[in-house]
Amino acid sequence: MAGDLRKCSFIKLEAHQSRVITCGWCSKKGLLATSGNDGTVRVWNVTKNQYTLQCCVFKEGMSGLGSPSDPCLSPLAWSVTGRYLASAMEKMVNIWQVNGGKGLLDVQPHWVSALAWPEEEAESLWCGEPKDMLLVGRMDGSLGLIEVLDSSTFHRTELEHCYRKDVAVMHISWYSEDKPFAVGYADGKLLIGSKEPLEKGAIVVIDAHKHKLTVILNFDLHAFFLCLFFTFYPFFTFLSSI
Repeated sequence: MAGDLRKCSFIKLEAHQSRVITCGWCSKKGLLATSGNDGTVRVWNVTKNQYTLQCCVFKEGMSGLGSPSDPCLSPLAWSVTGRYLASAMEKMVNIWQVNGGKGLLDVQPHWVSALAWPEEEAESLWCGEPKDMLLVGRMDGSLGLIEVLDSSTFHRTELEHCYRKDVAVMHISWYSEDKPFAVGYADGKLLIGSKEPLEKGAIVVIDAHKHKLTVILNFDLHAFFLCLFFTFYPFFTFLSSI
């Protein structure tokens, strides 16, 4: 390896039959998930000295993923507990249990461009075990919330109070299930919203950038800081006391 990294050992994996689109770590399980342009998601078991292919999931009914410059068309995300892995291609969202099972398939009303589980579990629960909830962002500016009830059942709710018509969702960051989430759009705007429709004015839209917003690095309401990274300028923007 060359560049800014110090010389170190590495392992080269023959992961996919075509280009790799997305990869994501699950630190709690020691697993690495990769998605490729071959229409598969593969999960690798990571040990100290080797990476072993644990499973390979084929998605049916998938064709081209778009141009190589648009990798956001194949998002992939681990749930905070490491229990579920979600990925999307075109209008289809797939959710799998890591310990096996048939998996869930939900066909969306429009092309999926972003996925996000909460990064932290809710601080307080009024009833029973925490629920696994997945935010789905789409190319038409709509948002959906998938609640995984068990290994074979789910429920999707459309977050119509957070819709922005005909502006593609580029990225979603969600700190905790009981906190607001941040949504970045192709026109450089940022939306701070919640899964429940609150009083008027609770949804905030910010003119964050002049160009497409591609990544929201972190969103933590405890610290009241939002750090954004965007496409065309080599510096960060910080918004405080939102």
